[in-house]
Amino acid sequence: MEQQKTEQYKKEIAEMVEEIEIPGFISMIYGFVKGLYEEEKKRKGDYQNGQ
Repeated sequence: MEQQKTEQYKKEIAEMVEEIEIPGFISMIYGFVKGLYEEEKKRKGDYQNGQ
């Protein structure tokens, strides 16, 4: 049981590290553009799922 928890934890850390390996600058730009896009969708009124 404890072994399974450790394996799951290792897997989650590996996934986080993979995400962090994306250069921070690109990640920042992506987040910014995505935010603008979502604001634009809200303004047009076809933003239904509220994510």
